Amino acid sequence: DRTIRVWIKRDSGQFWPSVFHSMPVACSTMSYNPETRRLFVGLDNGAVAEFSMSEDFNKMTSTRTYAAHQQRVTGVHFVLESEWVLSTGQDK
Repeated sequence: DRTIRVWIKRDSGQFWPSVFHSMPVACSTMSYNPETRRLFVGLDNGAVAEFSMSEDFNKMTSTRTYAAHQQRVTGVHFVLESEWVLSTGQDK
């Protein structure tokens, strides 16, 4: 359905939707870094979208989109120590 949803566990123990963000194409993979609150999302069109999460996880701000691959992104990983974004795709 081309959406990213963040679900927060409440005091009751139940998960409650906190963020709902529509994407231009379907998401294929993602990586989240809790120290920086950065979310990287691989997309079916080969792009990697970067987002910043607010401290209360009620807002997600688009930071940058990388034209990473020619086809679907199959994996994405953020390395904090070197500030690297690593991605794999179905490129030919």
